[in-house]
Amino acid sequence: MEPFNVSRPTEMARSFNSFFPAFFRVDRSLNLYRVEIRIKKFLQSLIDQDLTPDQWKSLVRRFKSQYKKYFQHKTTFNATDDGWLVGDEFVGQRVTCLFNDRVTQSTKSYGGIISSQDNTILHSIFKKIQPSTYTIIFDDGEISTYNIFRGGKEYYRVGTRILSLSDLYVEREPEPCNDPHQKECIVCMVQCVNSLCVPCGHACMCMGCANRIFAADAKCPICRQHIQRVQNMYYSGKENNEMIDGLKSEIVKLKSDIDKLTTETNTVS
Repeated sequence: MEPFNVSRPTEMARSFNSFFPAFFRVDRSLNLYRVEIRIKKFLQSLIDQDLTPDQWKSLVRRFKSQYKKYFQHKTTFNATDDGWLVGDEFVGQRVTCLFNDRVTQSTKSYGGIISSQDNTILHSIFKKIQPSTYTIIFDDGEISTYNIFRGGKEYYRVGTRILSLSDLYVEREPEPCNDPHQKECIVCMVQCVNSLCVPCGHACMCMGCANRIFAADAKCPICRQHIQRVQNMYYSGKENNEMIDGLKSEIVKLKSDIDKLTTETNTVS
């Protein structure tokens, strides 16, 4: 990475723009309390420079002042793809929530159903916003309420007391695999296989089931090898029937050419 020129604020501002999305994803906090400390730790992981305490202070202050605009855009309804969920569209949907266990330093996942939706008001971010609060009844009987935040194609649950992002997977109603040339997922036995386990390479699950397995114990159902990531898989190529039909056409054409040559030969003779 190019060194920062701390004497050129405009140049620094241009460099900051590429950092904002990364910090937003890594920080996972929607609360600006003590944000300077989090920003400094984030920048220190990226900047390999010996800066004085005053230079670090100036760098963090500039980052924070510009990050506020990005943060406000991402956490209100002004953004195109991001924002707080509002309405009862997700009521009845099954979800999987991830919880960080501070004692064991591990992540656990729990499934449940969004049973109801209500309205709420949050004052802790720049201005008052009114996202919906969703009640989730977990499989073990626990009942909790969360706000849900959408960031791109991902969803996060947000505690109503501590504003911090934590992964939440929304499980849409599975679509039956009606393609006779594709295999069914070995977990739900409903949807088509469309995911690949990396690094073992086994393709045996739909993307929804693969994400749940990855969030739970990250073990491949076939070989039990650790899954590092889940990758989308797309089918392509010609059908066997099309290839056979093509070969038949070529054979008919060749036969016609042979008959024609034979006729011409007999005529000459």
